Amino acid sequence: MSVLVCFHAHPDDEAISTGGLMRKAADAGHQVHLVTATRGEQGEPQAGVLAEGEQLWERRILEVAESASLLGCTSNQFLGYEDSGMMGEAENDNPACFWQADVEEAAERLRAMLQAVDADVLTIYDPNGLYGHPDHIQVHRVGL
Repeated sequence: MSVLVCFHAHPDDEAISTGGLMRKAADAGHQVHLVTATRGEQGEPQAGVLAEGEQLWERRILEVAESASLLGCTSNQFLGYEDSGMMGEAENDNPACFWQADVEEAAERLRAMLQAVDADVLTIYDPNGLYGHPDHIQVHRVGL
């Protein structure tokens, strides 16, 4: 049995990019762990999706938990940073956002998670973060 850790920027990225791999690995008897860097606070929900007073990050935490369960994950953890928004937006300047995170500090957080589960494989994005999103680029840098 191997231990797979999929590292993503936001809730829903796991379903979009590695969901099939995660479910297939879980079905084959491997441990699958999900680490998400942010809670996806800067997403753009359609009107009427959120309940009165509900914050987007609250919904996204619930959704990623459900996704992790459906994908057969053994654990679902957050790295603890805020969503950076799209490249060039004011949210990129937030000192608590993932884009502004010190790479070595963030890598140390991730390393501790990887070590705790005795990871064999880690998935990350390509150097451009698939499409240039700052949090996806940072997943590459931190994961590397």
